Amino acid sequence: MARYSASRVLLALLLALLVGVAAAGPTDAHRGDGKRRVWRVVKEHLDALNACDIRRLMAQHPPSVTFFGTGGYVARGRDDVEGMYKAFCKRDGLAPFRFKVLEAHRLGSTLFVRYRFTSPKLTRPYVGSDAYGTRGDKLVRIVSTFDKSELKTRD
Repeated sequence: MARYSASRVLLALLLALLVGVAAAGPTDAHRGDGKRRVWRVVKEHLDALNACDIRRLMAQHPPSVTFFGTGGYVARGRDDVEGMYKAFCKRDGLAPFRFKVLEAHRLGSTLFVRYRFTSPKLTRPYVGSDAYGTRGDKLVRIVSTFDKSELKTRD
């Protein structure tokens, strides 16, 4: 009798778990909205970066933004991230440049992007990957493979 009771309890728990997951899970409409929101945030970031519009770039970031780059580089907070953008846009001498998305895949609120970076000052395009973590309409984490030492510039 105890075995039969344990089986019934287990079955009841599994059913409760399935019902709970189904009830708590987002509807297809919500999943689509989340996907579009994540893509909109990243698209705005890339458009602002291509325009070197520091004001637009910084409008996307909360105070706790973190940028993880190659070689263990980390920029934490709005001041560090803003300095990084300014250095990239103004002092590196690559403008005008363009980041073009080649493919993108979303996992939750993170968009993984493979891109092509071009500039008239490069001898060939650079291909890299970034991960953009979003929260609502803010870009809170960026993990980038961009390595400017890999760029081949014209002399």
